[in-house]
Amino acid sequence: MGKVMGKAPAWAALTAATALIAYAGGMPAGVRPGEAVSLVVDRVEDGGWAVVEWPDGVTFELPAGWLPAGVRDGDVLAVEVHGTEDEARVTLRLDPEARAARLDEARRLRESLPKGPEGDLDL
Repeated sequence: MGKVMGKAPAWAALTAATALIAYAGGMPAGVRPGEAVSLVVDRVEDGGWAVVEWPDGVTFELPAGWLPAGVRDGDVLAVEVHGTEDEARVTLRLDPEARAARLDEARRLRESLPKGPEGDLDL
């Protein structure tokens, strides 16, 4: 199980969320203000950094203090962009239902893999 981050001050989360787009090099293609997209927390590292992943597989690092309190490895964040072409703000919130759905899908895929032979194997 991954590390769980402590509660960050509210102003830190707001400031951090606003800077997310710049840190990530922009939102994935086709995402417009007001639309939601998911971001997966790949891992929270020692030293206060988190590696996160856009749906297109692009990963980047963010200061872990920028993420919602209680975030841990494998969490899904709902990312919503608000604003205009000149100014954008980003809202991040934990999405436990999306995390559960990802875990269920991984479990289903794992169970669908062919079973190997049982017993001792001679190599």
